[in-house]
Amino acid sequence: MEDLSLEEELKDLKKQLKKAEREIKRLENENTLLINMNKKAISMRDFSERELVLAKNQAEKADRAKSDFLASMSHEIRTPINAVLGMNELIIRESSEENIRDYAKDIESSGRMLLSLINDILDFSKVESGKMEIISVEYDLASVINDIINMLSTKAKDKGLDFLVEVDQTIPSMLYGDERKITQIITNLMTNAIKYTEKGSVKLSIKGAEDDIGYKLYLSVSDTGKGIKEEDQKRLFESFTRVDEVENRAIEGTGLGLTLTKCFTEMMGGELSVESVYGEGSTFTAYIRQEIVKADPIGDFEERIARKRQQRENSSQGLHAPGCKVLVVDDVQMNCKVFCGLLKETGIEIDTVFSGREALNKCQDKKYHMIYMDHRMPNMDGIECLHELRSMDTPNNDTPVIVLTANAISGMREVYLEEGFDDYLSKPIEVKYLEESIRKYASDWLVETGKDHKTESVIQEKKAERSQLSLQEKYPELNTNLGLMYCMNDEDFYQEMIKEYAGEDKSNLLRECLAAGNYDDFRTFVHAVKSTSLNIGAEHLSEKAKRLEHAAKESDISYIHSNFDEFISEYESLLKKIKSTE
Repeated sequence: MEDLSLEEELKDLKKQLKKAEREIKRLENENTLLINMNKKAISMRDFSERELVLAKNQAEKADRAKSDFLASMSHEIRTPINAVLGMNELIIRESSEENIRDYAKDIESSGRMLLSLINDILDFSKVESGKMEIISVEYDLASVINDIINMLSTKAKDKGLDFLVEVDQTIPSMLYGDERKITQIITNLMTNAIKYTEKGSVKLSIKGAEDDIGYKLYLSVSDTGKGIKEEDQKRLFESFTRVDEVENRAIEGTGLGLTLTKCFTEMMGGELSVESVYGEGSTFTAYIRQEIVKADPIGDFEERIARKRQQRENSSQGLHAPGCKVLVVDDVQMNCKVFCGLLKETGIEIDTVFSGREALNKCQDKKYHMIYMDHRMPNMDGIECLHELRSMDTPNNDTPVIVLTANAISGMREVYLEEGFDDYLSKPIEVKYLEESIRKYASDWLVETGKDHKTESVIQEKKAERSQLSLQEKYPELNTNLGLMYCMNDEDFYQEMIKEYAGEDKSNLLRECLAAGNYDDFRTFVHAVKSTSLNIGAEHLSEKAKRLEHAAKESDISYIHSNFDEFISEYESLLKKIKSTE
């Protein structure tokens, strides 16, 4: 009996052992599963982190691509528009024929509207990146309103609309705020009113009031147009949005005007509101915070407008600043020559140097009243030169330095100011803004004199002396109309620039840089070819140089080597043809 009992206990123990083995195996399997799951989780986490890094890199790359596109658009579109507007201003100033002046004023109006559209796109990009800032200055409100009326009244009259302006005569004449953004607010609201109104009127009303905080400026625009449905009013301020698309499909616009207007209004401590009755019209009202500089009331605005118009009609003043000394720093001699040509009748003493090191040497020996400095130069660029100049003990420690650059993308002005430059001037240099810069920094040397431009008889004599061969026939490879724009329509000056261009042959320098793998200097020299080619009207060559410059910037060596031969062949061919015509 005892043996039987032991045998049963043994069997029972074996069963428990097998059960324990199964449990151990189950736990081992579960542990293995947990380990595998943990490894998978770690792998997925690492994958997610890699995906996040990749997504971030792609987003940054896309943002850089957008910035490059905006920079390119800024240079390629704004430059010719500014040139057109600048030359058009010279027509208004110099022409005595009333019908020609009327045509020029229409060109000015349309050109500024086009420039406004481009600025909206560039400004929106700046708002998106959080870099938009308020830049406050003292300004004359009457001048702001007058400029807007000059810009928009023709467009309203062309549609048969009454253009009404009502300005509170008690508004202070001088205020402190961001003049440019105030102009954009009014312009955007007025432009919309004109676009969406087929008959009746558009009206600009401006008034102000003081409160415990400061001064409130109210800007109101009313129209008798289509009006806005109540359900659409909520979407008015969304980016790239236009309400009632089917009804308004023929009306042009980016859909950014109201978005930017709302943004600017809020940045200046105000609000933008709308009241509208569908089918009857709309009223947009913005109030903004400003500071009073001069409390003298603006008075009868219509009378002020009439006076300003008369002053402009009678204006025949030329820029003259004898005794003013200016230094121009640019590695491209042709750019220096253009600069001197634009100011040749001003009495200004201009020195030119072609490198940052030469500029520093000049500044040690001579006091200048202004320095204009190119950004991209070999060995020492404009920013490095400025920093070294400011660190040296020279007569020019406090001399205003204005950067010369083709990079006109929104935000670059602030970048240059942060680096220490006093101002910013875009290239190709446009005479209107150059004159504004001279007036700003050379006020102590300005002497207003009568118009000192060539008389019609002298111009006709020079034309008679020239060969019967036209410029376009002489230089078929060039857009001579574009080149003339950059040379104030002075044919002698333009031909001088073409010869200067041929004398600055950079083909050997480009070949040497490429052979040595020196892509930094290659980028600098091809940048110079891009700029000077556009100055003389060699558009296609300038575009090819621009692409090579971008490739050098992005270290796209393959693109450079694949496209250099075609570029250099066209460049050298153009140089040869120019030299053969001399």
